[in-house]
Amino acid sequence: MKKVIKLKESDIHNIVNILLEQEDDEWVKVSPERYLELMQYAGYYAPGIANLPEFRGKNIWITGNLNISSTPTKSLDGVKRVDGNLDIGGTQISSIEGINVMGYFSDWNTPLRKIKEKRIKDKKIADKKIRKEEDK
Repeated sequence: MKKVIKLKESDIHNIVNILLEQEDDEWVKVSPERYLELMQYAGYYAPGIANLPEFRGKNIWITGNLNISSTPTKSLDGVKRVDGNLDIGGTQISSIEGINVMGYFSDWNTPLRKIKEKRIKDKKIADKKIRKEEDK
């Protein structure tokens, strides 16, 4: 007979953290303040940061809340994990695919939000069209 093990969300987070820490050579931990400082020096061009010798070929792990709202940022290339909240509101970011955000995520006034809203609107239109056809 198999034994069932129940895990809480916090247990899963702890397991993931342990696994990620074991792969330390693939990750570079950066404080949000340092990342913002680097972004300013790079003209808010994230691929430039990802290509710095310190980060090249590694995943960037932001160790707290990252707020890049209202900056000319177009991407977060290289960033794979944010241990806190991520606020990209008012930027030109259209995707955060591949980024694991552990806290709250805000994307107001971004191309990403516009894409999400268009998908929702298109789905509503499609659903309405299906209901209309079923009523005939």
